[in-house]
Amino acid sequence: MDFRFPAVSIKTLAMKQLFTALTLLLFPLSSFAGFATKAEVGEVSDEFMTLVEAEKYNEAFALLKPDWPVAEEDYQTLKTMTAEQMVVVKNGFGAVTGAEWIRTEEIGESYIRLTYLQKFEKHALKWVLVYYNPADEWLVNQVSWDDNIDTLFTEN
Repeated sequence: MDFRFPAVSIKTLAMKQLFTALTLLLFPLSSFAGFATKAEVGEVSDEFMTLVEAEKYNEAFALLKPDWPVAEEDYQTLKTMTAEQMVVVKNGFGAVTGAEWIRTEEIGESYIRLTYLQKFEKHALKWVLVYYNPADEWLVNQVSWDDNIDTLFTEN
């Protein structure tokens, strides 16, 4: 019997190895556990806002990190910008006086958006947490905050 192997150059092997390495970098082997139920999403979001109310922003973001498939650079940028901006916010709006759940919205069985207020003496910030359910678990999809309170009012 004659066994023949396809002719493969060193360059082709190197390219395949490079492609495999890049694939592993782009698709990490670690997975995100996600939240099993909508109730768990609500509980974690409430806990997140309790930490925000206490001005423990790094701890709040760390709470979501295990279930948030975001690039590390983007995660660190959000944490850093939040910490820096909260100094300015407090100077303009006064001390934090509380937090308040506003509403929960769902899009089919795939998205949940929870909206909260972080209340200050003179104004409030709107915090929005969005979760995505790709199959059978809820993952953090987006976290944002701003002072555009007008978007909370609905037209009748």
